[in-house]
Amino acid sequence: MVPYVLMFGLSCLNFRLAYLLRKYKTIKIMFVLIGLLLPCVLAGARDNTIGTDVLVYGDAYLNYAQRYNSLSSFMNFDYLGGEPLFKILSYVSAHYFGQFGYYFTLEFACVLPIYATFVRRGWERYSWLGMLIYYLCFYSFSLNLLRQSIAMSIIFWSYNYIVERKPVKFCISAAIAVGFHLTAAIMLLLYPIHRMVTYVPDKDSKNFFSKIIGPYRKLMYALIILLCVALLFLYSSLLPAFIALTGRFEGQLKYLSGGISIYWPYWLTMFLPIFLLFRKYNVRCSMDEEYSFLYLMFALSIILFQMIGINSESYRISLYFMQFLILLMVKIGCTEYRTSRVILERWCTLFSLGTYYIYFFVIALFNHVYPYTSSMLGI
Repeated sequence: MVPYVLMFGLSCLNFRLAYLLRKYKTIKIMFVLIGLLLPCVLAGARDNTIGTDVLVYGDAYLNYAQRYNSLSSFMNFDYLGGEPLFKILSYVSAHYFGQFGYYFTLEFACVLPIYATFVRRGWERYSWLGMLIYYLCFYSFSLNLLRQSIAMSIIFWSYNYIVERKPVKFCISAAIAVGFHLTAAIMLLLYPIHRMVTYVPDKDSKNFFSKIIGPYRKLMYALIILLCVALLFLYSSLLPAFIALTGRFEGQLKYLSGGISIYWPYWLTMFLPIFLLFRKYNVRCSMDEEYSFLYLMFALSIILFQMIGINSESYRISLYFMQFLILLMVKIGCTEYRTSRVILERWCTLFSLGTYYIYFFVIALFNHVYPYTSSMLGI
């Protein structure tokens, strides 16, 4: 656990120093680069026993990419399957930079969009907090879910285009994410959901949309949640028929399982963050409609995670929504007064997320990332 703790701490410290020394551009860039490269070095130098999917398909992509002499021949090799953009990135990084460069590049593609989002949103002051939440909740997934983690980070970045009302750029970003993992397609719903949730109706307007959104906003939130749940049920029902029709994605069948179940370890470790974050829900949402969207995304992640009994891939889908917890906490840190109570709540939430990390990834060995070993680093 020590390598992870050291990396998390040193990386976040570098992001904090980069902000404090932002007047000195060269020094700032140096600290930012160190902060970004530390998790990539840890990922690149790890043994192939760290992360379940490394042996499932990660090393296979690596070996075949090194074996083929051209990208076109590698892309035409159907044995591995996989999305096209991931295959391209895998070939370039593995063929020219070897094993270390391959896993280093995949991790860099995960962490760069996360940090860049804080900068673009003007939240650089709390980038250390956002990155710490990412490390606690998602870094271990990036060592395992190689393709989806990149897709998630691209969706995270695309949130900028949602807020800026740039639908074309958002769709392009979402399409790129789908090029790394097909599950990202469901996130195309984010733009219309955001428009509905953050829409501020004019009381004097005779617009039909204004009349519907105004008095029935909370009902609309419930319908959005039900829609996402229904889509998951629909996925479970239609996937076997789609596989029978096309003969593709047979491997996805193993993720379909039984009924609804409550995953108590998730609730026990996430109860405090959920309680503290929702405690001022009405106050925050009355101040800024963006809070409504971020709260809704976090609520969706909680619900979808509990549906792991219906479809074990539901937790994968929940991760797309759960990452908005990062934006929610950073936004709270940027906009609320730094009273002793707010600071205490922030540290209690981080403590709970640390408990979440220890239980799932250290005790329960989720994703098989603990203990960290690296023959390259002599660990």
